[in-house]
Amino acid sequence: MGVREWVNKFTAGSAELDAAELRDGVLSAGADPICELESGQITTLTGIVNSLIFRPENAVPVFEVELFDGSGTVILKFMGRRQIRGIVPGTSMVVTGRIVRCDSIMTMFNPEYRLLPRAEAI
Repeated sequence: MGVREWVNKFTAGSAELDAAELRDGVLSAGADPICELESGQITTLTGIVNSLIFRPENAVPVFEVELFDGSGTVILKFMGRRQIRGIVPGTSMVVTGRIVRCDSIMTMFNPEYRLLPRAEAI
């Protein structure tokens, strides 16, 4: 580690350090960084759940999950769901699906998902 990296690490805030550690975990898990995604791409992502939103729109409920991987966020939309047991803020998960851009927001509809136990958390 060079002097510049050491100074950056020493002066960085805890949120920046957490994001950097999360990015490293994403790369070591073989997942794609969210910041490098393109619309239409089928991908596997891993990250931490930041927030949950339930939208009862047009008689079809939508459960939204904001997934953060240290490089960016993607919105996971589970159509027809009001909740999914085990998905709460702070949960680590792996998702696979097609990325689309909805109103300039990277979104994945009804992805395959796997919740990670705390021992495997990235």
